[in-house]
Amino acid sequence: VQGKATPEEKKQLRELYEALAANKPPRGDAKDWKERTSALVEAAKALVANDPDAIAKYKKALNCAACHQEHKPN
Repeated sequence: VQGKATPEEKKQLRELYEALAANKPPRGDAKDWKERTSALVEAAKALVANDPDAIAKYKKALNCAACHQEHKPN
């Protein structure tokens, strides 16, 4: 994460995370899924709003491997 996304790219990222969060987890705990995806949505909203702490929030919320380990189907 380098902070070089255009406003349109930030908006698209937010929309994609919102769509992801609207899904049920393919496997694993639904509460964990909601917590992880909600954190990503909130971080993406901060990016769109140009929040000065947005990149830090995004880095904290982004943990692809951990989420995939819990929720990605085999």
